[in-house]
Amino acid sequence: MEKDRLKLVGLAVALAVLISVALWLDLWGKVRDEIEGPTRYLIREYGLVGTFLVMILAGTALPMASPLIVAFCASLGAPLLPLALVAALGYVLGLMVNYGLGYVLGLKFVRGKVPPERFERLSSWLSKWGLGLVAAFSFLPATPLETLSLLCGAFHVDARKFALISYIGKAAQFCLFAFLGSELAWLIWD
Repeated sequence: MEKDRLKLVGLAVALAVLISVALWLDLWGKVRDEIEGPTRYLIREYGLVGTFLVMILAGTALPMASPLIVAFCASLGAPLLPLALVAALGYVLGLMVNYGLGYVLGLKFVRGKVPPERFERLSSWLSKWGLGLVAAFSFLPATPLETLSLLCGAFHVDARKFALISYIGKAAQFCLFAFLGSELAWLIWD
């Protein structure tokens, strides 16, 4: 118990130090300067079509902060509802690539990557909570939805339900981030 408490205090101190260093070095300013140009270019030159294509990539296993991309696009004047709906559609198409890959690779692939006792837990977990997890992971940012889509394909979760639930969750999440991006544009770019 005491060991866990010490770990938690150490983690809190390390996080406070990292935040302090980031503020001191003006890391947000540097990050902002790096992404502002490409984001403005994406919106100006390619509009929603460009965002759609980027979101297809974000829905696959490529590491992209899709909610932040939506917020940045909204902060630069992209129309909020069309942005959120188009971004969600692109993202879900990317997820369906993962789903299809999982479907083709199948359970044999998953069994080869996961120890037997974990496979049984995973199988029972997905059969009990599968679409509920998809709903939660779709709405919440920074979840492993891309990996879950691969597993849902391998376990042959209903593709239409998976796509619909993913779309609804991502559309809701992206609406929220588009709104926040548009409302906080002054904070992001000034």
